[in-house]
Amino acid sequence: MVTKRTAFVCCAVFMVFCLHWVVQAQINCTATGAGRFPVPNDATCRNYTLCVLNTANNSFSSNNYVCPTTSLFNPVLQRCSTNYTCGANSASGVCPTAGRFPNASDNTCRTYFMCVLAANGTFSSYNYTCPTSSLFSPVLRRCSASYTCGASG
Repeated sequence: MVTKRTAFVCCAVFMVFCLHWVVQAQINCTATGAGRFPVPNDATCRNYTLCVLNTANNSFSSNNYVCPTTSLFNPVLQRCSTNYTCGANSASGVCPTAGRFPNASDNTCRTYFMCVLAANGTFSSYNYTCPTSSLFSPVLRRCSASYTCGASG
């Protein structure tokens, strides 16, 4: 028989677990923009956050998800994938702050790094490629169809 105390303890443990998950999985959607982003420092590579822009009030909402047991979250494809190797696309030492930054070793201006701030204060970086018809503008910090590679803006 379940007593009130047992039910209370179970409920309290569940709530602590949920609060721990939210704090650990939080992504700053204002800095990243809309999209799916890996949970920083997730050694399993199964957790990700979906950032959605609410156009009614121009704010972001975030929802946390876990990939099915047979797949891992691929930050380049921004989806769960069965052929992704955990940690293959992360890099370190390229993030001065959260946001998007040009890949200094790419003279075509097609690739950039997305830097995500983890709950422990460190950054994780992920390499992305702009769509075929655009290049990464270091001023706009996004892919742009009107940007000319090597230009200052």
